[in-house]
Amino acid sequence: MPREISTYPISNSLKQKLFKAGYQYDSCLKAPTVTPLTLSKDACISVEEALNVIKLVKGSATTNTDNIIKSCTADVLAKEEQSACGIVTFCQKIDTMFGNGIPLGKITEFCGVPGVGKTQLCMQLCVDCTIPEVFGGVQGQAIYIDTEGSFVAERAAQICSSTINHCHNVAEQTQDPEMKSGIKDFTSEYIMKSIHYFRCNSCVELIALAQQLPKFIKENCSDNVIFVNQMTTKLSGGDSKVVPALGESWSHVATNRVLLFWKNGVRCANLFKSPNCKEATVPFSVTVDGIRDVTCSDSGNDSSDVSAKKRKLI
Repeated sequence: MPREISTYPISNSLKQKLFKAGYQYDSCLKAPTVTPLTLSKDACISVEEALNVIKLVKGSATTNTDNIIKSCTADVLAKEEQSACGIVTFCQKIDTMFGNGIPLGKITEFCGVPGVGKTQLCMQLCVDCTIPEVFGGVQGQAIYIDTEGSFVAERAAQICSSTINHCHNVAEQTQDPEMKSGIKDFTSEYIMKSIHYFRCNSCVELIALAQQLPKFIKENCSDNVIFVNQMTTKLSGGDSKVVPALGESWSHVATNRVLLFWKNGVRCANLFKSPNCKEATVPFSVTVDGIRDVTCSDSGNDSSDVSAKKRKLI
């Protein structure tokens, strides 16, 4: 039975705005078409206020912590970490730096100046997370949230082709029947359909998307987050230095933090924060095929022009 909004623990001013917008019963707010963004526009309230109202009405703000907080032993965690596989980047040095690829179940941040390869690395990881388990992949799907319009589908398709060719070569060299069987359905169409793209043009849209993501991730993707950050100038005592943006508070959120930078014309990745991997710096290259190790011919001549002469896959 519908419940009147007036019976909920909401401020009177907020109730009046909801009433004026036509939201008099909780059934109106439970409709699938009502999102924090639409409610914010309808009732002329902030997205944060709309989000709190929807959570309250839908029962998200529950005090029953029995179903929310769960425990497990350190032994179980240790076994899970030992058996967990990561998402490969196709740059062996970066994968080795993390131990076994980009770790699952953690937040990993890549930061760096424009043109250093952040977007290329993200597209590579989106493709690589779909690699079948028989090839050592996680056989998952990816969500790409684009806040600056830098995702290029044609480039993603190019990386797809190179990844598929690589897996075909591995299957042929090993003559493994399971690999030969698994490669049949591993097509560009399959990979591209496994990458879910969201374009957010404002912080309002980003907050609205964040509200929808938990359910979407539960139904489609694994729990792994890759965050890309820009660089900013920090002033201190008359001196200035270039540091990752979003401030000190954000620096404690990411489990792993990697700084991408240029050194003598070569792209480098510096893992400067990780709970289980030592600090390290390794070179990498952006090629037509995607992210790769630096070869002798690349040293001192790494270019962001991915349309240059095609290099061989690892």
